[in-house]
Amino acid sequence: MTPLGDTTSPCTVMRVLKYSAVGSCVVNVSVVVVCFVTGQWIFGSTMCQVFGFTSHVAVGGTVWLIALACLERYYKLLLPAEHQGVFSEINFKIIAFGIFFLVAVILANPLYGWGEFSDLRDVSEANCI
Repeated sequence: MTPLGDTTSPCTVMRVLKYSAVGSCVVNVSVVVVCFVTGQWIFGSTMCQVFGFTSHVAVGGTVWLIALACLERYYKLLLPAEHQGVFSEINFKIIAFGIFFLVAVILANPLYGWGEFSDLRDVSEANCI
């Protein structure tokens, strides 16, 4: 049973995590299945880079959301007085959005020529996956 002032439930944390994980799986698996059925990358070189970027952001964001869920449970169980201020409903949504924004900024470097995605290194349009 949660106190009356507690607005963040574990359901909010798990709901955001669930949508992130399911979205990541749907995007990654659907593109990979299409490429394996056709036997080649059919989306072009630009989509190869966009797919690498979105799949890395989705997976990286999901991993950081798992860490955030662990931190939220730590605050809830061991520091309940601070939990209400740190993990309110709006604060959690801002933190979750900020995680994905920071992951996207960090992983955008290959899109403007500062490096490359290591798992897509030296691949042509024909075999992006």
